[in-house]
Amino acid sequence: MDDKPIMTWPDLLTRAKPVADATVRYGDEALQLVDVWVPKGQGAAPRGDHDPRRLLANRGGRA
Repeated sequence: MDDKPIMTWPDLLTRAKPVADATVRYGDEALQLVDVWVPKGQGAAPRGDHDPRRLLANRGGRA
């Protein structure tokens, strides 16, 4: 089995940053924001329920 990582941190940093559909600010601090991506087209939900409203919250853990 190959122990080489699938992607390294430098590999990730060289990729183009995806552009969000919207950015929402929830406070006055520079990092108090959330980027929003909206699924494109019909049937974007994996179970076919056509209701793509989902929320993934990540505090980021940055100091």
